[in-house]
Amino acid sequence: MNPYKNELRELIKELIRDKGAISFKEFMELALYHPKFGYYTSKKEIIGKEGDFVTSSFYHPIFGYVLAKKSISLYRDKGVGKFSILEIGAGKGLLSIDICQYME
Repeated sequence: MNPYKNELRELIKELIRDKGAISFKEFMELALYHPKFGYYTSKKEIIGKEGDFVTSSFYHPIFGYVLAKKSISLYRDKGVGKFSILEIGAGKGLLSIDICQYME
């Protein structure tokens, strides 16, 4: 079990005991951005076996290569005009890296 999760849980429970009910906004700010325990701000690894779910790009670049190859095909062969590829999600940006490496 993740020790940060337990410490953050205790911090939130203590805040509620001291202050009373907190808003959803306050809860999410603590859960995501607390300097030590927040999902995005803590120093712990958030993706992988000890963290959150992983996607295929975490294990191998083939998905990014396939997307890059198809994008190039659409641009060159199908006459698709200027376009952008946007990677949305929390992570290390591995999919974007894989796409860019293939396109080089």
